Amino acid sequence: MFAAGKASGSDFIVINGDTYFPIDLNRLCSFHTGHSAFITVALKKMKDFSRYGTIEYTDGKILQFHEKKFCHDGFINGGIYVMNRNMLMSRHLPEIFSLEKDVLEKSSGTSDLFGMAFNEPFLDIGIPEEYRRAGSILGKAKKKRK
Repeated sequence: MFAAGKASGSDFIVINGDTYFPIDLNRLCSFHTGHSAFITVALKKMKDFSRYGTIEYTDGKILQFHEKKFCHDGFINGGIYVMNRNMLMSRHLPEIFSLEKDVLEKSSGTSDLFGMAFNEPFLDIGIPEEYRRAGSILGKAKKKRK
């Protein structure tokens, strides 16, 4: 809440620090403002995974979050959010809270929580194998830009 209170403007972006998901932030922000959303979550379609919970959504609206379990196919939270500052600040949240549990999950099924799917590569560097993989992928991306 402290950081949200320091944000200027009506909307701000939050990005998890342990993921790489190079999406078009302008598209995500336009979608967010176009739907007058409280929060818009960048989603990633995954196959054959068990490390992540899944998100059920229809017509852009997030209906429900499901616990981690093996899935053949599903959408996950990509760790990038656009949030409406005033709507967030109006919530009576404790000083320490979980964005996922206390805000996102409790807002699922409402008319102002949205998701937008992206096809860009997704890396969660929270485990050693993915951290090593990220170094390889990011190194290749850096060489392409030169």
